[in-house]
Formats: sequence, structure tokens, C-alpha cells
Amino acid sequence: MIGFEKRVYVDNCCGLCNRLEIFVLASAIQRAHGHEIILGWPELDVLRIDGVRYGTPGILGRWGAVRLRSCDMEAFAKLAGCKHIILRGLGGPAEKMAPIYLETASKIALRTPLAEEVGAFFREIGPRPVVGIHLRQGDFPLLSEEVYDLNQAWLSAVPLWWHEWVMDAIVQRQPDVRFLVCQTQAEQAVAALRKNFEILELPIGNPYRADSGHRSSKHPVAELFALACCPVILATPVSSFSHYAANVLGGKSACLMPPPQMKKGDRAIVRSHVDGQLLQHWVDASCRGWRTEFLPAALEGVDFGQAARCGWLQRH
Repeated sequence: MIGFEKRVYVDNCCGLCNRLEIFVLASAIQRAHGHEIILGWPELDVLRIDGVRYGTPGILGRWGAVRLRSCDMEAFAKLAGCKHIILRGLGGPAEKMAPIYLETASKIALRTPLAEEVGAFFREIGPRPVVGIHLRQGDFPLLSEEVYDLNQAWLSAVPLWWHEWVMDAIVQRQPDVRFLVCQTQAEQAVAALRKNFEILELPIGNPYRADSGHRSSKHPVAELFALACCPVILATPVSSFSHYAANVLGGKSACLMPPPQMKKGDRAIVRSHVDGQLLQHWVDASCRGWRTEFLPAALEGVDFGQAARCGWLQRH
């Protein structure tokens, strides 16, 4: 693009959905200070993002650049005088990010070939009800088979017994339901769930290299957008992947998850109400119960009879 003297870069510094959150901060900087946004992400082969340029800082871009990992309002104001900014942290002033959050998300779309693959997957399923499940293990370790407690570690895997309990309650309410599972290093958990539930997985392989924590055999972008098509999602608390699927992309989904503390003998389920909110608000809901409600064991009040909604995939 011609005419930009100032640039803000977001490179491949962390997981995809964390980078989507950093992109919101970059958009706030652009709106306030006029920087061009440049993204250096491998997933841009299948993602189209309006109003940005693809690339990396290079030697000249890094020379003298401000490297920003956290940003309050005072630091944000000073960015007006910075020619090059490299963003590495996803925290920024809510006053600047919240008003443009969903507007920024609306600039993100699947390129046509992958959108058609995901759409074809759901068309093959037909009108049967679908519930999405995000099983994140790997970098989210299971700390105990008996207790789930985010006070011990925010990044904790949800025990499989919780999923089995909730999925059984859903089947009791909606016998013809099918479960779309999107997972990170949870192959054994998926195999266990297949014994008692009708499990679906996207037949699209992962073309990217990833570290041991984020490794998945399935295409991460396809899984993110497919999960966002599900009217009900069993989410992994704190995970930005769950947040973007349930609360940011696509239509509004009912987001169900365990409470911050729970024992195997005293299981519980909560529904969060942070759709359209910043990632930090999702973390607050996950760890502190902000804007969540406990649901009865029979899950009354949640509609499990809905088919996937995938018309929005072709919105661009």
C-alpha cells in the first residue's frame, strides 16, 4: 500500500486465536494513529483479512522498532510517534479495543476453497443437530483425575468424565444429536468418546508445523470456523480458540463449560455470557465466574435441536 509511513506488525508469535486478539490491538492502533497493519501468518493461505498487508518486518522494519508486549492507555498514546511497532502481546486498553472488537472480527473470512470444504462437510451431515466440543490437551495438561481447579493452573485440560457426563445429558435431551469434536493432542480422549457417542471430526489435515502444545492432526483454521458454526459448544475454559469459536466468530452460540472448581463426585456445568467480549473477559468468566450461570443437570433452557449454521462462511 502506498501512503503509509508508519507500520504495525503482527508476526507468527503465538497461537492463531491469540494473534487474532493482537490483531484487534493493531486495528485500534491503526484507527488512532494511522499505522498500516502487516501480518506475517502462515494461515493467511486460507484466511482473508480485509484492510491489511501480508509480510514481515524484515531488517529495516525491525531496525528501531518498538516491541510491545503489554500496552496500557499511557503506552497506547505514545505509539502515535512510533514509526514501526512489532506487537508480541495481546493485552491492550479495553477502552480502545472493545468498541471495535466485533467489527475487527468481521474482517476475517475463510478463502473460498476452504469455506467450500467446511460447508460441504456440514451439508453431508444434513439437518441433524450438532453440538461442538473443543478438547484441548497438550499444552493444557490434566492435573488431576478427581479435581478440576483453575486456581492450581489456568491452562488446565477439562477431565474427560465431565465431557461424558454432559454429553450423556445432551443425548437424553436430544437423542439424534451428533458431536463435532475439535481437539489438540486428545486422540485417546476422542477414541474413548466414540464408544458411547456419535462423534464427527473434520476430514481436513493440518498443513502447518506447530509446537508440541498446539499440535493437531486436523486443520486448525478449518476446525475453528467449523466449531463456530455449532449452535452449542462445550468449551475449554481460558482457551482463546474456544473463545473465538463460541463468542466471536459466526452466530451466537450457547457456550457451556465447567465452573472454575469442581470435583468428580460433585460435577457442575455453567453457561457463559461473554459473546462479543474481549479475550480478557472470557478469562474472567472462566476463572472467576464473571457473567456465568449454573445450569441444572438436565440442561433445561438450552436448545440442542439445532443444525450447524454455516451460511456465514461465504459472507465475503
